[in-house]
Amino acid sequence: MEQHEATYAENLEAMKAFEFMRAKGMNVLIDHEGKILAEYERNLAPNTFGKKLFIHLMKLQMFYSVSGTETRACTACLDEVDFDPSDRPYISAAQHGRGAYLTHESKHHVSARVSQIATRCGVPILDTAAFAILMS
Repeated sequence: MEQHEATYAENLEAMKAFEFMRAKGMNVLIDHEGKILAEYERNLAPNTFGKKLFIHLMKLQMFYSVSGTETRACTACLDEVDFDPSDRPYISAAQHGRGAYLTHESKHHVSARVSQIATRCGVPILDTAAFAILMS
């Protein structure tokens, strides 16, 4: 939901993804430790699309809290692929919540990295646009 980099098309795809998730009874995973919510607070400026979407999801009670603590095997994998430390709680929450990491950020869509994280952490990484295609 970091909107400083997202295009209009990416915002639209995110909205479609969240609507699909809501219709299917799916949730947005966050960590008990609060790192994900803190990341949103740091990156979502007031009166932006991302902040408004975040507030909307809160009102819909779409957030589900799970552990954001990395397993040893996943930590080793994330270290090896030089995964951004600020994004690691998303992988951990997805791992513990048996979910996926849905992102528009191209830095996370490198196939070797995606494959390693899927294999060693058990977390698929999906592009927001690809997710929209899977929904149809």
